Amino acid sequence: MRDTVASATRKSVLSHLARTLLAAWRARPRGRAPPYLLEQVMSESEGFFIDWDGNARSVSDPGGGYLCETDMVAKYVAITTKTGALVHEGTYYKTIDAIAKAGIKASLVPGSHPWGTKQDGF
Repeated sequence: MRDTVASATRKSVLSHLARTLLAAWRARPRGRAPPYLLEQVMSESEGFFIDWDGNARSVSDPGGGYLCETDMVAKYVAITTKTGALVHEGTYYKTIDAIAKAGIKASLVPGSHPWGTKQDGF
């Protein structure tokens, strides 16, 4: 009798756990992040990063037809194509002085300045 009660209790607990996990799974967020999170991550249009040639570029105008997604908290910049392919990652710097303070000597180039050279295939 005791084994029957223990078995029934275990089944009840497992059933409850399964229902709870299933409900949490069904309530999970789907798709893109909510707009309020994207605003926090991508709202800052001022700042800089270092490209693969060692030039400082503005996150608001990276050039080359690329887009920047910035995370100021993580100090991260993702440079992507318009279709979303990641082409470069860099550290986010709020100012040019912050780049110099980090010990990096880089000249600020406009978005019209090409990424790479013809020799590099660009």
